[in-house]
Amino acid sequence: MTQDSTIRVLHVDDDPSQLQIAKLILERTDPNLHVETAEDPLEALSRITHEHVDCIVTDYKMPDLNGIQLATKIRQHTDAPIILYTGQGSEELAEEAFAIGVDDYIRKEPDPSHYQVLAKRIRTAVDKHRAESHLQKSEENYRNVVDHANQGIIVIQDGILRFVNPRITEMTGYTPEELLGKPFIDYLHPEDRNEALETYRNRDTSGTTFYPFRIITKNGDVLWIEVNGIGIDWNGSMATLHFLTDITERKRARAEITQREERYRALFETSPFAISIHDIDGVITSVNTAFTELTGYTEQEVIGKTLS
Repeated sequence: MTQDSTIRVLHVDDDPSQLQIAKLILERTDPNLHVETAEDPLEALSRITHEHVDCIVTDYKMPDLNGIQLATKIRQHTDAPIILYTGQGSEELAEEAFAIGVDDYIRKEPDPSHYQVLAKRIRTAVDKHRAESHLQKSEENYRNVVDHANQGIIVIQDGILRFVNPRITEMTGYTPEELLGKPFIDYLHPEDRNEALETYRNRDTSGTTFYPFRIITKNGDVLWIEVNGIGIDWNGSMATLHFLTDITERKRARAEITQREERYRALFETSPFAISIHDIDGVITSVNTAFTELTGYTEQEVIGKTLS
């Protein structure tokens, strides 16, 4: 029996015979159930605050604390399923139990077969709780990844911004309240809006789209953004998930390299001195105008040759 398959149940009842019978039949009915007992609700509350319990089954009529009072205090310490299991049944009691967070309500019956029902209800409640906890954990992990991503992440539906992560607010300077519910093109550079809108309309929702554009930040700066988008379902309707990368510095670096290359080429071509460029084997790869004028050879005649 693995730890995940074991269901640890704490059964609280001031009747020791009831506890013994229930433990015997429940564990025989479902071998994964491990039933522990407590006759005193205060003792049960103390154990719950210090020990892991998958499900609490409690009687209603008990000294010191009744089942409703115990469940109320339990909810302050754990969200584990609580089943009110009592012979003091009524619709009013059931409504009160559900109102304070009890997960299920079962009346005690003289027929021993009802313990099988109790065992199934315990397993159902625990399985549901574990599934919800797993989903919540997965959502928390997803949210943690999204919130701490270096890339901006947005969701666009019908041209409207539906979701932005914290990186987007850092990049743009706008708060989520200033972005959500607004058309995404409102934040683009005016010269890029038509092209971006056309790209969005013609996007392939079954695959990814990849394109650059400029955005205007809240303080008026212009940022170059590289976008990778893919179609997703958002609240039951088609939307597009986009990952945004700030490539402003990359663009600026490339522009500087291009400018330096252009300046070098201008100096190379206009130099009054004959210049030839060779590879590692001494083969001529480039010559300037002064070289061709000095030697009388055309550029095509010397490229690929050696000086010798």
